[in-house]
Amino acid sequence: MSYAYLIRFMLPLVLMVLVQEFGEQVLNGGMARMPRATETLAGYGLAWGLTALLSGGLTQTRQLGLVLVTHAQAFGQVLRFVWITGLVLAALLASLAFTPVGKWVIEDLHSVGPDLASVVRLAFFWLIPLPILRGLTRLYGGMLIRVRRTEVVSLATISGIGMSVVSVFGLLETAFVQRQPIRLPLLATYAGVLTEFGILFWGHRRFVHLEADSDTDLKIGYVVRFFWPLAFIMAIQGGTRPLINLFVSRG
Repeated sequence: MSYAYLIRFMLPLVLMVLVQEFGEQVLNGGMARMPRATETLAGYGLAWGLTALLSGGLTQTRQLGLVLVTHAQAFGQVLRFVWITGLVLAALLASLAFTPVGKWVIEDLHSVGPDLASVVRLAFFWLIPLPILRGLTRLYGGMLIRVRRTEVVSLATISGIGMSVVSVFGLLETAFVQRQPIRLPLLATYAGVLTEFGILFWGHRRFVHLEADSDTDLKIGYVVRFFWPLAFIMAIQGGTRPLINLFVSRG
């Protein structure tokens, strides 16, 4: 393997990480310029932190695509696992938006007032589909890395962040967002997520070709045993921001 080939493989992935950091700063800047900026930043920060904690493990579905999916049957099993896990996590987010569990987590545990709590619940409602989208996006990304199409993965991420940035500037002065500022980060987030997902889904259909059958029978139980240690690591990492938010909100 030549150094030139290695650079062509790695460079898109490095650029992807750098652009992600830039996109987050633009989103924060947009929220800071909205009416009730403090409420918007606090509400979205709390909702996003808990959403990231719940769905962070699904970022490791990329490893499932990289390692376990060697044929069509294995892909079907992994895809089923991602959907089931995503639906369970989406149900947990729905419980935070609509049930007394959400009142305990938002108002009692974080000592949040009723006005801000309503903003956080609205954010949770909007973010319910996110675990499913995040899991599928990472799975398709892993499949494309497996077939060495890192440029498609990089294009998807950069395009998603670019769409999110454009959405921030485009929505900033609209009456729809000015009336309820929490809509800005939520719409910008979905603009980016859906753009990234769409490109990766197209790339998967275009470049990933799996054999129709195989003698190897991948079981869901094996997928779970492979996945849970990776998800546990991400849960530990993702718990940092909600823990900080908890201490700050109670301080």
